[in-house]
Amino acid sequence: MHKRRMKKENATKCRKKVESSETTSKYLSLWLLLPILFFCRWGIKINQNTLIEVGWWWYILCAIIGLAIGIIRLIRDKEISWNWKEYLGAVFYSFIHSAMGLIIGILLIFGVEVANYYIPSEHRYYNESATIINKDFSSLYRAGVHFDIEFHFENKEFGVRTFDFGNDFYKQAEIGDRYTFTFQNGFFNIPIIKSKVKQEY
Repeated sequence: MHKRRMKKENATKCRKKVESSETTSKYLSLWLLLPILFFCRWGIKINQNTLIEVGWWWYILCAIIGLAIGIIRLIRDKEISWNWKEYLGAVFYSFIHSAMGLIIGILLIFGVEVANYYIPSEHRYYNESATIINKDFSSLYRAGVHFDIEFHFENKEFGVRTFDFGNDFYKQAEIGDRYTFTFQNGFFNIPIIKSKVKQEY
């Protein structure tokens, strides 16, 4: 009887430890989410002053890598008894890994932009002229408000670029207005907008 009581007490202690560790990990995950969201907001602001174009192939690649990692981890799990519930769980599990891969890919891009923007660069300043060819206002539920302005640069290497410089700039900007942009290439040689001035006729 004494041994049985000891076993029950040990099992109860182990269960409490597991529950405590799960609660702690949940709180840590929530606290970790806050700096990630702050970093993303920071990266979005810097992105509006950076001439960088990332192809869809990068995001697709990150999502595929995350999906592959999820599938590999499922295959290595020998405790799975494959039935329709497990299949649905496996699909969801793989989807979560794919989404995590996509998020990591976005964070890497923001990391490059932040480093390019803040690490000192010895590149010279240079000017480029551009004309506003389109304006687009959009408001998505819980996804923020966008004041997109499309510029056509005389420099063919820059081509047509879309920026969101905020509500004030959007209100005063008119299609056909010409602006002079001052750029400096950052640490990774990616152009950064230092200033923009409307050209007077």
